[in-house]
Amino acid sequence: MSLMELQDAYGSQYSALTPEEREEVVKEFVDEQDNTLHIRRPSPRSRIADVSHTVHNMRLLVSYLNPLH
Repeated sequence: MSLMELQDAYGSQYSALTPEEREEVVKEFVDEQDNTLHIRRPSPRSRIADVSHTVHNMRLLVSYLNPLH
């Protein structure tokens, strides 16, 4: 599922959450990430690409969650 599909599917539900509920969703996500196996990429170039793609996707996510968008 692409980032835009996620935003279309769940954006209104996320916007309807209270700040406390949003914090709980983020906490659950962080806990899940902490319990997930992380595999280190074999080369510096692939690690740089991972970081670059992650930053790009996070910027997209934030821009689509912005109420002025």
